[in-house]
Amino acid sequence: MKEEIKFLYKEKDKINKDLYKANLKLAQVWGNPWLPILETVQESMNSIMDKKYKNIHEKLSELERERKKNVIITIISTPEQ
Repeated sequence: MKEEIKFLYKEKDKINKDLYKANLKLAQVWGNPWLPILETVQESMNSIMDKKYKNIHEKLSELERERKKNVIITIISTPEQ
């Protein structure tokens, strides 16, 4: 799992760098009109990402509840020595 997390962070960094480069290139091509275009795109993406993150957060919360439940069951069902 630790390796998967490292991989995901590396992938995120690569995507962020690619996005930054694309943003610079578009700013050069479009000039001043690029800022309102960028703001519109960001607003739209924020709305979409908020929904996705909410869904992911709910799934993680459910997994955490299940994990805690299993830990409690294990503790209760383990005989004392």
